[in-house]
Amino acid sequence: MSQSYENAYDDSIDEVMPTCSSDTGFGPTHQNPTFLAHLRGLRKISVVPSEVRVQAMDTNSGSGSEESANARLNNRSIHVLPANVNTHTLHLQPMGSMEPISPLPNIDSLHTLPTGAPIYAKSLLTKYKKAPLVLSTANDSPIKLSRASKQYLYDETGQEFLDCINGTAHVGHCHPQVVSAGQVQMSRLTTAQGFLSEVLSKYVKELVDTLPERLSVCYLCNSGSEANDLAIRLARQYTQSDDIIANEGAYHGNLGVLVDISPKINKSIPQYRNKEWSHTVPVPKFYNGKHDLADGETTADLVKKHVQDFEDCLKTICVQKGRRIAAFIFEPMFAIPGVHIPPKEYFQEVFRLVRQYGGICIADEVQSGLGRTGENFWGFQNYDVFPDVVTVGKPLGNGHPMAAVICTKEVSDRLGGYFSTFGGNPVSCSVGLAVLDVISNEKLMSSAKRVGRLHGMALKDIMRKYPNMVGDVRGMGLMWGIEIVAEQASKAPCPELARNIMFGLKARKILVGITGDHRNILLFTPPMCFTVDNSRRFCQSLDDVLNECLTSFNIQSLSLQLQSDGRNFLLDDVLDPQGSKGQSRKRLASNDPEEDSVKSENEDLIEDLDDKIDSKRAKMELEEYEDLD
Repeated sequence: MSQSYENAYDDSIDEVMPTCSSDTGFGPTHQNPTFLAHLRGLRKISVVPSEVRVQAMDTNSGSGSEESANARLNNRSIHVLPANVNTHTLHLQPMGSMEPISPLPNIDSLHTLPTGAPIYAKSLLTKYKKAPLVLSTANDSPIKLSRASKQYLYDETGQEFLDCINGTAHVGHCHPQVVSAGQVQMSRLTTAQGFLSEVLSKYVKELVDTLPERLSVCYLCNSGSEANDLAIRLARQYTQSDDIIANEGAYHGNLGVLVDISPKINKSIPQYRNKEWSHTVPVPKFYNGKHDLADGETTADLVKKHVQDFEDCLKTICVQKGRRIAAFIFEPMFAIPGVHIPPKEYFQEVFRLVRQYGGICIADEVQSGLGRTGENFWGFQNYDVFPDVVTVGKPLGNGHPMAAVICTKEVSDRLGGYFSTFGGNPVSCSVGLAVLDVISNEKLMSSAKRVGRLHGMALKDIMRKYPNMVGDVRGMGLMWGIEIVAEQASKAPCPELARNIMFGLKARKILVGITGDHRNILLFTPPMCFTVDNSRRFCQSLDDVLNECLTSFNIQSLSLQLQSDGRNFLLDDVLDPQGSKGQSRKRLASNDPEEDSVKSENEDLIEDLDDKIDSKRAKMELEEYEDLD
């Protein structure tokens, strides 16, 4: 666990890394500038400053020329993205309208936000005979955020939204202690690449102290993508192999090599070709996955099946293809594929297999680290396993760009030269220290455990109440996945319904995202300051939205029943009672005129339907549906 700032720490240097003679172009005096934490004895910190001279080469003369490099930079043209460039997200999130807000790719998100309009009732009726018919109150205007505080976001008009998706703001948006730490340090010293600073030594020690002792070498960089890219490089240098195993639906970053091991993103690339060194294994899903429980089987039997899938992949790579494994990279909680938490025996067996075949294990803790699971500071600790490399990004800086790679000394010793101009800069280290301090002082990990336990109980009550909409609820701490299905029996994913639920919550000023291969899993990862009252509000709002869906489902069921009896139910009368067809709202047209005068048991259902349409819930801003006439 992290220590408080009052504790004494020793920032003396107990050893200096040897100078690297390299062919990197950084010159013969280039030293390894890794921020090392060789934790020996009293766990002293070794931080190696580095001076790196980069000489620009003049391609015409073949000699180094700083002036010619500057001239080329000054003449370089700046390209602007065309106005019609497509933007997309890896997951749905509640942003706003059908049209892109901006042609810039920087508004893209890892999660699906409500960037478009809800899926209206008629399209759901057309696609799903048995799926809920959603009458959403969602307003599809774009959300343009202007500020944030704690677990709340505010748009330009001052409307407040409960943020249940931005886990990047780990200790809360704009936490005053974090903001102050950055401001104060920025006024003193912002960059000192290659030089030792007290704040750097202190931060490295604080961060490494949260991990098992064998994970003692810390590299600081600027993003989760940089961290995972370095982790892959470490694995390849250590094993002298290239092949990487990741999970189906995984996302580990947007740099070149990471795109190749991120099916979440590469499958959307036109004409993408899988690399022969990149391999995927199924996510160990215990609901609606590759394997289902057969009669008489237990969870342990499913674990064996998933482990066998992994071993089959290894045998295909190493035995049939004659290749060698460098690493298995994974998310401990499988957040991107939809939050899946396997029994600890799964990871224990997988780690054993990877090492048996000569590879190392990399834990991507970008989503699950820093106490989010409530039980432990790091996600992998929930499984009693010890990875060789740990990466973490977004949460470290509470939104400030920083990341880290922590590994064993044995793995680090094989790397060779590495440096980052901004990695470990004084401002980032000050911000990172403040984040660790807030987690400790405000007891956010124990809060995540307590709030998460109550939140999970409430969500499971909702699942039991709406079994034909909520198929499964899984998670721990402040990370949860809510799987939306078309019906309980088939477990068929229903992304349209999930999208409408997301918009229904947005109408109630609550923002969630959607993830999963089928985009039918509500992803819940709020800032760690999320409270019990916030949880009650979220669960009550989710219950209200699902109840509206259930009411709509009853309307659709009646429609189908009457159609099967030879009657045509006018759905437009429900969606637009004041429109041109609204006068026939209480009328049923028969395919056989003689049946119009026949009173049947369906009349009771019709009267009940009228009551539902007249009720407060069925009046949900029906003018939004006038376009369906």
